[in-house]
Amino acid sequence: MAPVDPVSALSETGSSPPFRAFFEQLRQLGFVDRQNLEVMRFSGEGHSERFDELVKEVVNLQPDAIFVNSTRMLFSFKQETKTIPIVSAMADPVRVGLVASISRPGGNITGVAIDQGIDLFEKRWELLKQAAPRTSKLGLLISRPWWLRTDKVGQEAPKPSIEVMSPFETSYSREEDNRPAFERMVREGVDGIIVTEQNENWVYGRSIIALAKEFKLPAIYPASMFVEGGGLMSFGVVPNDLFRDCARIVAEIFNGANPANIPISQPTKYELGLNLKTAKELGIAMPSSLLVQADKVIE
Repeated sequence: MAPVDPVSALSETGSSPPFRAFFEQLRQLGFVDRQNLEVMRFSGEGHSERFDELVKEVVNLQPDAIFVNSTRMLFSFKQETKTIPIVSAMADPVRVGLVASISRPGGNITGVAIDQGIDLFEKRWELLKQAAPRTSKLGLLISRPWWLRTDKVGQEAPKPSIEVMSPFETSYSREEDNRPAFERMVREGVDGIIVTEQNENWVYGRSIIALAKEFKLPAIYPASMFVEGGGLMSFGVVPNDLFRDCARIVAEIFNGANPANIPISQPTKYELGLNLKTAKELGIAMPSSLLVQADKVIE
């Protein structure tokens, strides 16, 4: 189940590389779609207002296991079922109250934890600061409900030199919200942006990249696909690796493991992406200290 990707992309031959990796890993572990595995595919296709209804539909089908790559959907699943095993790539599940502990989740939810806490935001800020040293006020592209649910980063700013702008008052769930958000950041003196993992940011990535260029705001994104699409830089986990790990856990459940006893994995590899063409458009001379670290460079 996906929040953004179309249903047609959710297979080993589909257009989504992470889902291709997921089903490839399942096959390698002995579970093959249309042979010994029946897969029911669902997607919110970016319409977050439909997530709760979609979650209820999936739970009513009573599948043997659910894989979902959305923390927001995961909260809905937690409310709807305490028994169906759920595997997810998610925000830090202990911080947000999804599980009791990383080593022993204790319920029906397990998977891979993507740390979206203060350490990851600090790392992204440091990288952005290296690229654009004059930045001093950080804007987070995130909605207020998601800010409150996940992590109050602004209240935990890691360094006195970092001023974090408060999140947006709007629901920030439509593409039309992008321009007012950027206009507000400019009015309030923001000169650098962290684009968070919020679902809408993936859905409206193209317009976000275009607005960052229009308003001349250096931005760092959560994955290299944004850099490939014209974003300045990215720092985040490697989605294919996460999905392979989730497939491994799904296979364990199919083989009889209890999700309550399956430790939640944590990624060990993070990828830095740079777009030198966009840097030039923004008047940024990308320092060699970043170039030597980069896993992906778009020229």
